[in-house]
Amino acid sequence: MGAVTTKSKPRATKPPKKATKTGSGVFPDFTQLTSAQGMANALANAAAELCQAGETGEVCEPLYRNLELWIAIKTLVNGAGTDVADPLRGNLLRLAEYVAGATTAAGRDFAPDRLNQLIDINTRIAQGLIEGTVNQLVRDRAYHLWLEAGSPDGRDQEHWLAAEQEILAALNS
Repeated sequence: MGAVTTKSKPRATKPPKKATKTGSGVFPDFTQLTSAQGMANALANAAAELCQAGETGEVCEPLYRNLELWIAIKTLVNGAGTDVADPLRGNLLRLAEYVAGATTAAGRDFAPDRLNQLIDINTRIAQGLIEGTVNQLVRDRAYHLWLEAGSPDGRDQEHWLAAEQEILAALNS
């Protein structure tokens, strides 16, 4: 998913009458946002929907759903008992504010470059969340390999590389 090129300026349509299309398969249920993987999937799906909207010119509903997604992310990371690290929490909160401001300020004339910015934000954050999840999986597996080997000193790189190979092979299968 990259930048969107449009031949004409996207047309805004009337906002949807119902709250969202959550759980419809197109846009996930917000309860799936409790994990990094769930957030990454939701952001990637929203980016794809915005990209398609840029091609058709019908941007209002996808923008509205993207805004709702970012509001849900903001609500979740602000909630008690969330395991989101402070630097990530701060970045997500700032991005949620930016997305809300960019979406509401645009009104009916939503420019293609603004749409491209939102697609880029969603895509980059989704990739970052996935990379963070993979790193955590590798870290956990490397620790278990170290324990299984009897907790030896000086073999951390060996365990890390073995764990990385195992995790990446499992993800690619």
